[in-house]
Amino acid sequence: WDQQKVKSYGAPDMSTEAQKAAVAHALDIEMAIVGLGRDANGRISIMKDYIQRTDAVPGEMAGIFHYLALGQNTYTPAATHGVMGNILTFDANKDGTGAATALDMTKLKTLLRHVWVNGTMAKDIFLGSALKDKVDDLVSRQWKGEKSVTNNVTDIDTAYGTVSFHLHRFFNEDNNLEDALLAGNFDYAKLGELESRLETMAKVDTSDKKMYYTSCTLEVRNAFAFAAAFGLK
Repeated sequence: WDQQKVKSYGAPDMSTEAQKAAVAHALDIEMAIVGLGRDANGRISIMKDYIQRTDAVPGEMAGIFHYLALGQNTYTPAATHGVMGNILTFDANKDGTGAATALDMTKLKTLLRHVWVNGTMAKDIFLGSALKDKVDDLVSRQWKGEKSVTNNVTDIDTAYGTVSFHLHRFFNEDNNLEDALLAGNFDYAKLGELESRLETMAKVDTSDKKMYYTSCTLEVRNAFAFAAAFGLK
């Protein structure tokens, strides 16, 4: 960001701009954790492998979905869904190419059971607004006489663990992730931050310029503590 040095009413706003840029920078890091921003197609972007840094090539970290695939790149059809490592697809063709099918409690439990079978229990599920509305509709009751009601499911207790639902803006149509669920025990995934700094850059004419730099990488310590699902609506 640039701030031109001119006489104006009030104090210089460089500190305000720095705070705004810090928020945007944090969102960039969050996008990298998901794996977005590396390809125009979000579904392709999230599956890309990491790029090792060299003197000539900048490094790029892989997002969490890449690690859940366990090195596989095609789905193996099962009875009710397709499987690619720890990623499930519930599309009509069971291979990632078919139309999305309706989310129901059976499919939600299938996702959670996949984590349980692998030795742990999911604690959290991240999802977009469309699927969150569907989850809210899965658990319903009739209201009579209440002046205030809640239609927001935050937790579901199942035989495979109690999970909390987290609405996430990145799981949307623009990113091709509106049909996705990401479940797991996120204690097994950590962002290793090697360095983060705010540097003053060379002046541009009469403008001051600063830039945030962060070196970090996503460490998925146990890919079997997670499972993702696609092909849902």
